[in-house]
Amino acid sequence: MESRVRNLDDITLEEKVDFLKREESYPHPTGAVESIETHMSWVFLAGQYAYKLKKPVIYEFIDFSTPEKRLLDCREEVRLNRRLAAEVYLGVVPLTLDPEGSLSLVGEGKPVDWLVKMKRLPRWEMLDEAIRNRSWHPHDLEAVSELLIDFYAKAIPADVTPIEYENRLESDLDSTFRELRGPRSRLSRPALDATEQSLINFLTFRSELLAKRVEEARIVEGHGDLRPEHVCLRNPPSIIDCLEFNRDLRLMDSYEELAFLYMECEFLSDPSPAQIILEQCCRALQDYPPPELFHFYAARRAMVRAKLCIRHLEEPEYREEDKWTRKAIRYLALGQNHAAACYSPDD
Repeated sequence: MESRVRNLDDITLEEKVDFLKREESYPHPTGAVESIETHMSWVFLAGQYAYKLKKPVIYEFIDFSTPEKRLLDCREEVRLNRRLAAEVYLGVVPLTLDPEGSLSLVGEGKPVDWLVKMKRLPRWEMLDEAIRNRSWHPHDLEAVSELLIDFYAKAIPADVTPIEYENRLESDLDSTFRELRGPRSRLSRPALDATEQSLINFLTFRSELLAKRVEEARIVEGHGDLRPEHVCLRNPPSIIDCLEFNRDLRLMDSYEELAFLYMECEFLSDPSPAQIILEQCCRALQDYPPPELFHFYAARRAMVRAKLCIRHLEEPEYREEDKWTRKAIRYLALGQNHAAACYSPDD
């Protein structure tokens, strides 16, 4: 067969995806390959493993425009996720162009891209599915709590002052609500106004609570995206898919991460698993912030999630506008409820 000389830059994302969707592309048994597209990557579920291919995209906090930048992020993803899922993240593997001009996962050709290789976790053992199926048990949550307790106890405090922390929260709040009032948004303006005002009032009149969190060294480099779909209840438990692409977005109050998990379980109509984890973590870490702080953090995360739903409406590959609008409306309702509880004029 005559070899085909190909320029590595000529290999399109579509060609890579098509190759990775095929069973015969993998060096191990796969059965039918399931592919999942997100706005930043493609994930391929192939037998006992999962492979993640990052898209060549550029967003506000992300630059995956070159193979070299994607390789760096793949390595960071593996390094950071091994903190809470050491047995899941197996490493980074090259997607190469072999001497015959074909893509390969096993050849010695030149790398055209990079994949994060992971053990495939059973879907039914993830916390979100356990909530939907009402199959979770408090014993499962104890192991998750122990994992998080050890993680937060060992976390190095962020080098941030109270003023810097408060200013960052204020800036994030401003940008979030500006997006939520964007042209594609169909969210209630009165609900947005009321929620934003309550959060601004908290920042204005309860800033001492935030300063205390900094002074107590509670702002750490956390997971960054602690949602129930990222929590695996198998023994031992794992927490996957941390926010690897921007360290600043991982620097947060450990209590905010737990409030985030609570709000996301609440979104699924059963916050009780997160309540158990929250109580166990606070007890072990000797951390008992006032309820107002919990509600502020939960409201803030709900509004960030609503913002991400609205962003989907700007992307041509996401045409399910009603789905994302419905989710944004639900997050806004949760955010409004928590914001009302974080500050009132009578406080």
